[in-house]
Formats: sequence, C-alpha cells, structure tokens
Amino acid sequence: MESLIGQIIDSYRIESIIGKGGMGTVYKATDISLDKVVALKMIDHILARDENFLRRFKTEAKALAKLENSNIVSVYTLRETNQGTFIIMEFVNAQTLSEIIRDNGVFSLEDTISISKQLLSAIGYAHKVGVLHRDIKPSNILLTENQHVKVTDFGLAKLIKSHSGESTVTQMRAGTLYYMSPEQVKGLKNVDKRSDLYSIGMTIYEMLAGRVPFEKTDSDYTIQKQIVDGEIPSPVKFNSVLPKQLGKIVLKAISTNPNKRYQSAEEMLAAINEYEKSNIKAKELLPVKQKSIHKRPIFWSLISIVTVLLVFLLFSIPDKHDKTDKEKITNSTLSKISVRTIPEYATIFLNGDSIGVSPVNNFPVTVTNFVLQIKKIGFRTVDTSLIVNKGEYNNFSFFLNKSSSLQNKSSTFAIKNDTQKESYGGLIIRTTPSGASIFLNNIFKGTTPHKYNKLKPGKYDLKISLKKYTQYNTQIIVKKNNIKTVSQTLNPLTSSNNSSESNSNVKEQESVSQIGTINIFVLPYGSIYIDDQLKQEGTNKPYKKELAVGSHVIKVMHPSFGKWEKRIKIEKDGDYHFNINFNKQYKLTVTSNQKLCYIYVDEKSIGQVTPKIIKLRTGLHSISVKKEGYELLGDEYKINIEKDVSEPIYFEMRKK
Repeated sequence: MESLIGQIIDSYRIESIIGKGGMGTVYKATDISLDKVVALKMIDHILARDENFLRRFKTEAKALAKLENSNIVSVYTLRETNQGTFIIMEFVNAQTLSEIIRDNGVFSLEDTISISKQLLSAIGYAHKVGVLHRDIKPSNILLTENQHVKVTDFGLAKLIKSHSGESTVTQMRAGTLYYMSPEQVKGLKNVDKRSDLYSIGMTIYEMLAGRVPFEKTDSDYTIQKQIVDGEIPSPVKFNSVLPKQLGKIVLKAISTNPNKRYQSAEEMLAAINEYEKSNIKAKELLPVKQKSIHKRPIFWSLISIVTVLLVFLLFSIPDKHDKTDKEKITNSTLSKISVRTIPEYATIFLNGDSIGVSPVNNFPVTVTNFVLQIKKIGFRTVDTSLIVNKGEYNNFSFFLNKSSSLQNKSSTFAIKNDTQKESYGGLIIRTTPSGASIFLNNIFKGTTPHKYNKLKPGKYDLKISLKKYTQYNTQIIVKKNNIKTVSQTLNPLTSSNNSSESNSNVKEQESVSQIGTINIFVLPYGSIYIDDQLKQEGTNKPYKKELAVGSHVIKVMHPSFGKWEKRIKIEKDGDYHFNINFNKQYKLTVTSNQKLCYIYVDEKSIGQVTPKIIKLRTGLHSISVKKEGYELLGDEYKINIEKDVSEPIYFEMRKK
C-alpha cells in the first residue's frame, strides 16, 4: 500500500504514524481548515472489505462519540472517503503506561493511586452511558506530563442495549490475553462491566509490581489456565514493600468469580479512597518530634555523613549467612546474586526481565554474564554488564543518582511533582527551521527545539535568533503548573535586512570571545572524546567544556551499545547541548527495489527483510541489505541516529 505520509485526505494532511491498533493505523494529522493537530484512525483497506469488521469500526466511532469525559480521548467525526473510512480524534501528546513501566519499572504508591482514580472515573463514566471498553491495558492508557490520564482505543467496545439487561457482546474472544478476565477467556456472552474492572485491576497490578504475573516463556494455554483457575499470585510477591491493604484491593478486582469482584467502578474507587484516607490518618497519628538542638543544619549534616559511612560499612561487611550460602552452592551450577540500592524500591531487571524490587536477595542465576538494569522513577537508570562465577554468591550495591528534567525524559513525572509543589511552570519552544538561539530576558538558554520544565511564573521577554532569518521578539507569560508552547516559523532575511543587521552587529561581534561552550550528558553512561582525545571515562554526569571556534568532532562510546559521533562547528559564544541516551530506540524504514532483502545492521543480520520498520539505539550505525543472486549498487548506509527517521532508507539491487 502506498504511504499516506504527506498526503491530504478530506482536508486532513497526514504527518506521521502514531501507531497501529486492532482496527487500523493511527496517524498524526493536521486539520488544514482549522490548523489543528488531530489523530486520524483509518481502517486497513484489506479489512475494510469485511462488512462485519467495517461495522465494528463504525461502532467504535459511535461508542466514542457518546463519551465526553476529560479522561477519555475525544472523537470528533467519522468520515468515509475514496481513500478509506476513518475517524478523527483528539491528539494527545503523552506516553502510555506500558512505555513508562518498561522504562522505569514500578510506579510510586502516590502516582499509582492518582492514575487509578482517574482511570476508574473514566471507565465508570463510560459504563454509565452504556459503553464497555473490553480492551483495558497499559498500552491503551495515556499519561501526559501533567499526570493526566487519557483512556484510548475503544476498538473492542460494544454498546450495551438500552432499557434491557442484554448485551451485544458476542462470543468472540477480545482483548489482550494478559489483561483478559476469565469470562473473556471463556468467550461467554454475559461479559459485563466487571470484566473491565478485572482489566483495570491487572493494570494496577503491573504498575505496582513492574510486571504481569505471567512468565514470558509461558504458552497462551498456560496463561489462560492461570486466569481461569485464578492462580494469580499477589503483587506483593514481586514488590515486598507493597502495603497489604492495597494488594488486597488488586486481588479483589481480579477475582475469578465476577460476583466477588467490585461490582462497579464507583465501588472500587471508594475502596481506593478509603485506603488513601486511612493512610493519611496513619501518618497524622505519628508522634510529632519536639524542637531541639538536633534541628540545627550543622548537626544534620554530620548525621548525614555518618549515616552514609555506616551504610558503606554495612554493605562492605559480609553477611553472616554469606559464607553458609556460598558453601551450599559451591558444587552447584547455579549462582546467586543479591542487589541492594539506595534509595530502595527500585525495579531490578536481569537480561530484560524483572526479578523484583530492591532489595533482592539470593536470586538464582544460571548464566555467568548478564546485563543488569536498575530503574526508579526520578533517578538515572543503571545499566551495566556483570560477570559471576558458577556456584558463587555475589552481593551488589548501587547508589542511585537523581535525574534532572534536561537529563532524563523518564523522570518527567517526578520532576513535575516537584515543580507543582514550588509553583513552577513550563515552556516549550519550537521553530521552523530549528537550531535557533533562545534568549529569555536577554539570557541565552539554548537552541530550538527546547523545553524548560522549571520556570518561575511571570512575564518573560523572548528573543529567537538565527543567522539569515529575521529575529523574532515577543513577550510571554508563564503560569504555574502550566506548560506554554511557542511555535514560530522564522522569516528569511531580505538583502536589505541582511546588510542592515550586519552593520548593527559589528560592535557586538567585536566584543565576542573566540570560544564556545559544549554541554554533554550521557545515559546510562559512556566515555566522552573530543577530537579523539579522551575527556571523561565511563561517566553519566553532565560534562561542560569550552572549545575554540571552529570544527570539532565529539564522540561518545558505550562498551555494549556502540558509539555516537558528530562533527560540530563552534561559533563565538555559542552554547551547544547534547543529550545522548543509549537507552532510547528510534524507528526507521528500510526498503529496496527488490522485496525480501535481508537487513544487516552493523554488519550483522537482524533477521528482518525489506520493506520493514526497524528500531535502532541512539548512535552511529551502518545499514545494508543482502539477497541471494543479487548485488548491492552503492555502499552501505551510515547514519547517526538521534530521532525517528522520517525518510525511508532505500537500497538499489541488481541481479549478479
């Protein structure tokens, strides 16, 4: 099928692909008549030939049209055109819960409760107007930077018949297996709103445990049997610090018997409110400390230093059981590891699989080398390779570093909480073309596109400047707990403007120093080279350096993830920021004139054939294709990936 990117369909210009759902593809689009960004969900052309499927798609639009709730993605219109049938929906700039869990592991109790209450409020409203979702899961729940929930993809929703207890739900199985209720697995006709509550319970389970209660190696049959038989362990198994009362709420929501679950979203919401209320009361009943000399800052500074020293000593002294444990497994092929973190309650991943929340004790491992990841919202991710000997006990301890808003996108939500408490606002600035210098109150702040998570409320003089373009000046107002967006298309200078600007800038240029400044931040860590000279080894701390004007090569190396490299041109008093996140993956399309060519990345086959959308980590990569009986015209393609690549990478092949 021909790509729709760039095409105009019924007054909507298709900008990019957001994702693919059960019924079709979702695009980011612009309503040309209103100059408004929307989401356009189009049914697949092949599926559109199926009348039953097309009817379900229209049913989705009708179901969504009935929903007017701030926690549910709005639907604007349904269109049938020569290019296909589609619905126009609200565009939400947010992450899904599944993405956040994948990147950060468990949610804090405070965030889990806030999200759960919004989710229950949205689904409760949908039930009242006669709509079942039937596919609730973390990937269908969006969370904005303001921690506002938006439920989307009512792709499997069914209208409940008015004035009767009957349901239009068919016996067809629907939903995603991990989050399906027992009655959905059985395909019963009487699936009702309690099935949605089961899926909500399983979603909360994953938020609290950082994983679902099933193993990746389990077959569909095994998972279905667990669901139907009710063999689901408590989330406390994977998060030992989870309050038992909250664990009981989750277990009641995912009870095998619908009659033993909460009977409505309102009932479940009341249980969470009661838990929250009792938790607050418990905190209020704690004894109040009397004022004393211990309140003095110097005393507490000394106490902090002593505490840290004691923690180091504690971690360095072998556990009295260590020797016994080691002796027990010396003759075994298994090794055991314990992982401790400061602060605690971080999610621990071994080769991509969650093994629990820190502290993790005596976890058996069957491999000698593995990748260990430690994730906690608001802290930098630890990503490291470890080697252990067979039959030995190993104890690992990590101190987690807090992340800042400009250093780690995954910490957005923790940062947002801090800014709300201190009444800060945010600002996003974009320009066409990008790369323009930003000045707030005549102070250089960076280049476009740029985002500020922490600005004091008030008026600011904004100046945006780019060579060969007219300078843009305006005054903006930043409000507390609100993010303002400025998008500006810069106008090219005319010859007369250019000459006048150059004359006015002569004095300014004379006073400019002959250096610029670079700022580099690497995740999870890496070694920084400038002009092939090592400047910082294995760091994840911000690195700042003044460089002489002219051309320089910046290179960042990670032992497992490869390298990132860029040649930059330093200008007078320039301030350049580079955030290199090797944890991130970006999409690009690889295609060729001959179909089914095997794709090679960094000279290794990835087991995929053209045409294909693939994901690659941040950094420098070589891409090529091969096919038996054909040869490649030209060289392999080298690219330094820092964002999604919109233009397909095309290869020309010819017969040998």
